[in-house]
Formats: sequence, C-alpha cells, structure tokens
Amino acid sequence: MLVAQLLVALIIDSLGLFGVEKVPLTTSKVMGILIMIAGVLVFKLK
Repeated sequence: MLVAQLLVALIIDSLGLFGVEKVPLTTSKVMGILIMIAGVLVFKLK
C-alpha cells in the first residue's frame, strides 16, 4: 500500500495533476523512490 502511495504521488507531481505545480522527473528523484521502495520491501519481508 505504501509503495502504491509513493508511485501515485510521483505521477501526480510529474504530470501536474489536481492543479499542483508540475515537478520534472529527474534521475535523482527516481533513484530516491527506488531506494524508498526497497526499504519498504525489506521491512515488509522481514
């Protein structure tokens, strides 16, 4: 569930949905999201 929330937030920011300011998708942002997802998965599988 938390992973889905992170991905939806990334999509909303990148596309500027719901009237929010559009934030460009950068490689550092993608790497940060992947690291957060990996951390969530580590704690879920433990």
